[in-house]
Formats: sequence, C-alpha cells, structure tokens
Amino acid sequence: MSGGSGGMGGGAETTYLATGTVYSTFNSSLGVPIASATATAAPASASTQASDGACALSPSQEEGPYYIPGELVRSDVAENQTGVPFYLEFAVIDVNTCEPLVGAAVDIWSCNATGDYSGFSESAATSTAPISGNSTLSNSTSDEPFSGEILHVGDQNDIGSTILDSETFLRGMQITDDDGSAYFTAIVPGWYSGRAPHIHMRIHVGGNLTANGTYVGGNLTHTGQTFFGEDLYEQIQDLYPYTNDHVVRTTNDEDRPWSQQNGTYATWNLFYVVEGDVQSGLIGVLNLAVDSTATDQMGVVSGNGTM
Repeated sequence: MSGGSGGMGGGAETTYLATGTVYSTFNSSLGVPIASATATAAPASASTQASDGACALSPSQEEGPYYIPGELVRSDVAENQTGVPFYLEFAVIDVNTCEPLVGAAVDIWSCNATGDYSGFSESAATSTAPISGNSTLSNSTSDEPFSGEILHVGDQNDIGSTILDSETFLRGMQITDDDGSAYFTAIVPGWYSGRAPHIHMRIHVGGNLTANGTYVGGNLTHTGQTFFGEDLYEQIQDLYPYTNDHVVRTTNDEDRPWSQQNGTYATWNLFYVVEGDVQSGLIGVLNLAVDSTATDQMGVVSGNGTM
C-alpha cells in the first residue's frame, strides 16, 4: 500500500493500493498500530481486540462449512465485490518464542456485502456435474494457469460441504514477512442468518509456495474467526450494497462463536483511511499468537453447519 504525504488523521486522504508489500504509510508493532511519524490513525470503532498479555495463545474458533483449500496466494481478494474497502494486517507471533512468525501462510475467507460466499452460490454455478480428481490440483507445482473452475466445482471442503461454483472472491492467502505480518485488501463483510459479521482465518506453517501460486503442505497451526465492533455496523448497515441484505443482522452478543469462543480476543482494531469517512475504507489490525509446533488445528467443533 502506498500513500501520499501527511497522515491518515485530520481528514488527510491517503491512497491505498492492493500490494503484498509492507504499507509505506501504515506501520504496526505487536501493540498499538500507528499511521506514520506525523499522524496517528483515527479509530473507527470503540471496540478493539482484548488483551491479556503480549504473548497469550489466541483462541480457536470453529472453521464453519465454507472453507475451500488451495486458494491463490494473493493480497487483493476483493475481485469484483462492492462494499466498504477493508485493508487487513495480521500481525502473527509464535507463542513459543513471543517473536514474529516469519513465513507462515495466513488463509482468509469471508462472505460478501450481501452474505454470500464464493464457491457456494448455486445461482453462479458453472457446472452441474462434479469434476473427478480435482482435489489434488492444488498440489500441482506446474506453471499452468490457475483454473478456479477446475479447482472448485464438485469438490468438497473439510466438513463435506459441496462446492458449487468457480468463484474465488474474498478468498486468498498471504505469507508473513520478516515482521510476522500479512496484508490483504478486501471489503468489510456483510452478514447472513444466525451469524454476526466475521472473517474466517487459518494459519499454516512449514508449507511451500508452488509455481502456480498456491500453498501446499505444512501444518495447520490455527483456525479462527475475526470480528468487528458493533458500532462499526451502525455506520455501514444503511449503506449500499449492505442494504440489499434483508436478513436481520445478528449482534456479537447473540453470536455463538463470538460469545462462547472468546471473540473479544479476535476483534479487529479498526482505523479510518479518511478520518470519519467510513465509505473511504478502513484499516484493520489483528494480533495473533499461535503455536508454530501445533498440527491439524481444525478449531472448535461446530454444533451445526451454519458457521
């Protein structure tokens, strides 16, 4: 992300680009994120990530039914989706050393502004029949172009949900840099029945980046979800295209993963791109402490298939 002069406070607008590099106008430590040497970013939400120590293991939350393996390693996952721009930074540390976890893969997926996940929308299905053997294609190390249709249609995810289309929006992975950080450009997600707004994540360690832009192998060390302050959605729920979602929004307190799986420890620290102007976008920072030696951390077992 590159920016102009000034800072993000005081109404000064900064231009953000979807890149995989460290943001030149937005630095972060493992504590409070800062904008630049000259200005501090204006908070966009009063509800920020709870803290009980600099190196406490982040809580696991359930995976949910909408995970798809083998997504592209890319920073911009927004694709053609409209909504409030959201610039994410995950600051990942190893709970065993309390040092930045370098080279880990951060894997995210979320619904769009109207509550739909890519890969699971029947109306967008590109095939009516499964494609046999496609579950191994994400392990390819060839230079063949990525084909979402071949990778997706007819496959199943970890908990057996059928993948119905080739869409890939709001899905992707990034590798943590020398500061243990991974950056994404997305949109603030909408909501669907029974769930408060959230973004899913997984952390993988020890895998390899293939020539076709996917990440294979290694150990799954963390599965979780990330949440937003209620005051944020009071600002955006009346904005287009969120107004096209006619489902009554579930609040954090009503949301089982948030209330029963320590959601306050996975709540974004949020800052305006342009102070006071939510439509210009938000910056989110989440500090994660994971166990780099853990394996097969599928998260909390879900009691139903609506997560």
